[in-house]
Amino acid sequence: MLRPMSTLASYNPVLGSLIQELVGPLILIDNAREVAFRSRAFDRIVGCDLHASCHCDALLLPARTEAAEACCWDALDLYLDKGGSALWPVLSVGGNVIPMLCHIYPLDMAGNRLYIALQFEPLNGAISAAAFAFFSAQRHAMDEMAYAIWLTKYIARHFQTKHVAWLSDDALWEDRVEFRDHFRELIRERIQKCGRPMPFDLILKASDRPCLYHVFPLSNDNSPQEALIFTASAGPLDASCINEIYQAVMLRKFAIGADKETAVGADLLIFTAREQQILALVSKGLTDKTIAKKLNLSVHTIKNRMRLMMRKAQVNKRAALMSFLRPSE
Repeated sequence: MLRPMSTLASYNPVLGSLIQELVGPLILIDNAREVAFRSRAFDRIVGCDLHASCHCDALLLPARTEAAEACCWDALDLYLDKGGSALWPVLSVGGNVIPMLCHIYPLDMAGNRLYIALQFEPLNGAISAAAFAFFSAQRHAMDEMAYAIWLTKYIARHFQTKHVAWLSDDALWEDRVEFRDHFRELIRERIQKCGRPMPFDLILKASDRPCLYHVFPLSNDNSPQEALIFTASAGPLDASCINEIYQAVMLRKFAIGADKETAVGADLLIFTAREQQILALVSKGLTDKTIAKKLNLSVHTIKNRMRLMMRKAQVNKRAALMSFLRPSE
């Protein structure tokens, strides 16, 4: 029988240590739903103790279903049919939830499926300046509803999905009101668990067949839940595409580059954690050189980050970026 990689590490410590260091953020789950291996790159993201054994549901928030969480083993065939990509947030030791894109690889032996390898990519909402300029230009050219309609058409065309809808669009749900209400409840529960808007998956039955939906919530406040939902198409996803949708959805609510009132809250996804860290230090009056030294980065990197943030926010002065600084910073 194939040994778990954690066992291989103890059998050959040098090989095990090399594997743990070289692979990216990855975990290996056996058919008992236990985590047989976690790479150090994964542990650095979630802050886990490498030697602590755990069940997969201690780390993952996989797809929501009508009844409960759909464990990775339960939904494996459905995901493989859709390219083997999942939007599964990951739980950290501190209780934080981290948005992730997960790539699924089954490991079989002698006709038996023994392990599932899950390789993760963090989703931080960072996109290229060109992509951000494209979506923000569309948003500035349209009102909120026109932009919402345009975005559904854009995603349907580029991702070749069968169904794309906003949760609040009554016209799209006339013959499926109960279906939408069920969506609302599942989305509300997941957002409460995540604590902030982030992409995740839902699995619901449509005509007695399970259907996989990617969900991009717009907000986590007390207003009526709003989210962009689309059916998964065959073919793997990549982090850059998800980050682009992530940002494009948020632009519906926040017209970036407008006055401060319009921009409040846009920092949820517009700037990465590192960019927020830099903003916090800038707000304290530190120079680029001092910030670079504190963060162990080059001055050139700090200056580039500041230029990118100004392009993202469509402002011309550093001082204008302070309205995007999270209050907790």
